[in-house]
Amino acid sequence: FSQGQTSDDPYFQFVADMGYGWGGDKIYEGRWDVYEENYYTGHYHYEGSERFTIRAGEGALFRIGGILALPAIPLEIMTTAGYMVASESGEDDDYTFDRKVIDVVGYYPLGMNRFGAGFTFHLSPSFEYHDGWWDETINFKDATGLLLEYGLHADWARFYVRAQWLDYEAEDFDWKVSANSVAL
Repeated sequence: FSQGQTSDDPYFQFVADMGYGWGGDKIYEGRWDVYEENYYTGHYHYEGSERFTIRAGEGALFRIGGILALPAIPLEIMTTAGYMVASESGEDDDYTFDRKVIDVVGYYPLGMNRFGAGFTFHLSPSFEYHDGWWDETINFKDATGLLLEYGLHADWARFYVRAQWLDYEAEDFDWKVSANSVAL
């Protein structure tokens, strides 16, 4: 609060955060072959393979935005814009699922706790893979979904748990995947 401001006066706070989401349907499932080099001979020996999965609701999330607090009501409205990405990379292969994210959430503040509900808008979701032989991009339509968040606020940090419900539909063919997920 600035000097002379009462606890019922509205105020604005800048927000920058990052997190990670888990869940959703499989976008891609692949396998890496693992080789180990023999340092004496310089030859490679096949060790096996490792599997990986990229899901529609998973990825690192980076957001910036602001919170308009209206203590007299009590209500807080947070609006953020961000980027969410999940990727796997190998020696010759790259698999990336990314999207731009806009969130609008209304919170009921109760002490250090925030209970929120709102909407999430995912713009230009796309899955790209480059495997040395094949380059392909699958674009999805923009999607709107529901969002629930719980936040714990201290003077110096904020901790959020969020759940989202939305689906992605491919632009060029009939494929619909769930991006329902939980994120920290």
